[in-house]
Amino acid sequence: SNVASFGGAAFMVSFGAEFNGSSAGTTLAGNILFALNCLGTSLYVITAKFALGRGYPPSTVTAWSYLVGATMMLCLSSGFNSSCDLISFLCPASGHNGHLFTCGSHKTSCAPWAVPNTAILPLCYWIVFNSCAAYWLMTWANKHAKAGFVLAYCALQPLTAMVLSVLIISIAGKGATNLTLPGLNALGGIAIVVGVICIAIDGKRQHEADTENPHLRLHDPQAEPTTSEASGLQSAARGC
Repeated sequence: SNVASFGGAAFMVSFGAEFNGSSAGTTLAGNILFALNCLGTSLYVITAKFALGRGYPPSTVTAWSYLVGATMMLCLSSGFNSSCDLISFLCPASGHNGHLFTCGSHKTSCAPWAVPNTAILPLCYWIVFNSCAAYWLMTWANKHAKAGFVLAYCALQPLTAMVLSVLIISIAGKGATNLTLPGLNALGGIAIVVGVICIAIDGKRQHEADTENPHLRLHDPQAEPTTSEASGLQSAARGC
């Protein structure tokens, strides 16, 4: 099931991408950065599991992770905005914007430390919902489910992006945005849905098995005793 979800997501991201020509470097870099993003999310879920296991609430774990992440982003942003080579890589003079700025000897589509007014609302949405709320919910789910089950839903990102792209294009019309309709890569969504459904079913079975396991139930003081445990407690009471 995990293989199906991962395979479907990889197919949606890579199928039809141009890995040769002038855009080969940008396409390859984008896929590498996406893979690093998935790796970072996986490491976050795994390490957060240890903190949650020690009794820290999801809000505390998320807050500390954002404090560390903000410090790292400040260092990276300072380094990136101090190098015209990196700025030209992040903001190449191509696409519908064309050449708008000059950084050293490079033609770029953005200036260092510049945030366009049109990006303020999208940034607010990204910070509040896609970042803070999403990671808190993922940390909360990580407290109540196995890390592998939480990470399995990361494969839904390409499928969600595809669905939202189709909705936006349908509402705004073609040409109004830089979005494009999906092609045959949309077939990868079938594997993602099948994989996630299988993972959800397996997670439900695993949860039921863990609930009936007395060795695991010892770690949950609020859990109600099973029928066998209740009978054992009644026998012990009669013996006393």
